[in-house]
Amino acid sequence: MTEGVAEVAYKKAVETVTETVREETQKEDLKVVAAFKNQATAPKRDVPKKEKDIVSRYLDSLQNRMKAAAKKMLAAIQETLLTPNVKEANKALIKQAARASVIAMLRKTPEQRQAERDRQQQTKKRKIEQEL
Repeated sequence: MTEGVAEVAYKKAVETVTETVREETQKEDLKVVAAFKNQATAPKRDVPKKEKDIVSRYLDSLQNRMKAAAKKMLAAIQETLLTPNVKEANKALIKQAARASVIAMLRKTPEQRQAERDRQQQTKKRKIEQEL
């Protein structure tokens, strides 16, 4: 049972984490380029319009290349994380944690499980109330 759980959990974690890291990294990189572009092409800059247009085009091209490179990087990272030796080592850690978690849940009495569900529901209600 833990083998199947670990397999699914690992695959989903690889997809989710790598995509989130790529998005956040790309966002920050593109912000830096956009800030530089705004600074370099600002109306108050004493640079001819023709040169500003050239700089703007080059920086747009740079941003597009960065986006393409990020997609390639995402694929390379996912490929590395899904190689058999890396995958098996990480799945072993997940299985160990899952096994301990399942055993702990099975040892709880029905009353303890119900009390835990009640606490989780109360926490969700408080979060919803805070958001309003």
